[in-house]
Amino acid sequence: MKIKRYVWIISAVLILIIIDQIVKFGFSKYLYDTDITLINNILNLTYIENGGVAFGFWSGGKILIILVNITIITLIINFIIFRIEQLDIQVLTSLSLILAGGIGNLIDRIFRGYVIDYISVIPKMNLPIFNFGDMCVFVGAIMLGISILMYWIKKK
Repeated sequence: MKIKRYVWIISAVLILIIIDQIVKFGFSKYLYDTDITLINNILNLTYIENGGVAFGFWSGGKILIILVNITIITLIINFIIFRIEQLDIQVLTSLSLILAGGIGNLIDRIFRGYVIDYISVIPKMNLPIFNFGDMCVFVGAIMLGISILMYWIKKK
């Protein structure tokens, strides 16, 4: 049971990282400096190089961002290693999504010096442009929050 869980997590994380990196490579090679409208006023593909975190904050703090990223990834991996048998599939899935997105963006920061972002939702509102890895982290965090909430409700 324990080995199946590890294989599942490692496979899921690797597949998601590969998808993230292939899409980013495609954008950097073929859609560099473009803005493609998919759904008018709702969804654009807009290539940007983000040297910071969300909204471009901490743009000058590359080393700090990398260290924080590595720390969070290490904490999640350690949590999984020491709690694998106690975690249900929803928690494992959410942690796998968070890990994959974090590692995908960490790869960008280390090897490119910035993260490639390309998804722009409702461009007129100036919302942050994000990528597949960011979506993985966001969905994983929501899933984890729901799992924790459901655990507390069942406990009471």
